[in-house]
Amino acid sequence: MKDSKFYQAAHPPETLIAAYAIGKCSPEVQAEIDEHCFNCESCRTRLSILLRLSSLDGNEIERRELERLFPLGKETIAQARQPIGYFPESSIKGNLPLQATPSTQHLATSKKPFNKKAYAMAAITFSVIAIVGIGYYWYAKSHSPVQNSLLAMQRSYENSRPLEARLSGELAYKPYARSRGNLGGSDINRDQINYALAELTRVVASNPTPQERHALGRLYLFLGKFDEAEIQMKTALDTLKNDAALHTDLATLYYERSNYTDGTPATFLSEAIEHYKLAIEIDPQLAEAWFNRALCYEKLSIFHKAKEDWIQYLKIDSKVNSKWAEEAREHLKKLDAKANSVIDPKKKKRNFVDLS
Repeated sequence: MKDSKFYQAAHPPETLIAAYAIGKCSPEVQAEIDEHCFNCESCRTRLSILLRLSSLDGNEIERRELERLFPLGKETIAQARQPIGYFPESSIKGNLPLQATPSTQHLATSKKPFNKKAYAMAAITFSVIAIVGIGYYWYAKSHSPVQNSLLAMQRSYENSRPLEARLSGELAYKPYARSRGNLGGSDINRDQINYALAELTRVVASNPTPQERHALGRLYLFLGKFDEAEIQMKTALDTLKNDAALHTDLATLYYERSNYTDGTPATFLSEAIEHYKLAIEIDPQLAEAWFNRALCYEKLSIFHKAKEDWIQYLKIDSKVNSKWAEEAREHLKKLDAKANSVIDPKKKKRNFVDLS
């Protein structure tokens, strides 16, 4: 295989790699592609994405993520599926017939005898490609604008969090310290936030997914830009109607608005409770929804429901040394203190009132 004409070409055509991905290559051709991809990181990456694209079954979100990594992947696979034997009629690069490409012509007409050593090499190489490809895909996903925005929020505050209610994304705990006036005056590292905001704004302006709109809305909410946050989250909700995290963050927007409104906060709090209720129905284990709904009930002085939600939250947050759980216990203690301080107007003395 060392003298193969295939190695004289820089890379095999995209459609040939796609044909491999959907199983339309002969064992001999497959072995040569395996060996090439073993030595070529670029083709190895393309092959891994095409392999994943060809196997997706109705997962629209993951398909769009993969197509962002390899924009021509879907078109390439479609050409490779054309019923013309082992190979599609033309390649993506320049739409040239495959038989006009020396490396491809050699592969299509090759009649090499079956080589056990080459086959074993192909199997090993395929495993390596799969492992590297999956690693590359998850690396790209973990460094997406959505994940970068969460990291930026996490890094942007050191001493206290700017929002009383919790955002989705399992952000690390910081105590709440309400600032006077706009949330923009909070102790926030602007460099981190501005970078994430610029990245997400660019993505949403071009070809946004609902997840990216949600992330941008969450970032606006973090900065106290309620109107911009609501636009992005409601647009995302048109598609992600059963996304518990999105309902939770939209509810958090209304809760935070209640803290800064000059009107009646109960209107915003009632709206928040409705979305928290939906989030809990979708995902009963979503800790942020229970935590935040308990805050709403406290603000509305519906103490027995607040107590129920705090207790349920603590059942979910069972982590050792959880700071969020400690804050929940502090709320419970305050509720118990209020219960013990209720005064019976007839007897003029303090009586215990069971809030449960």
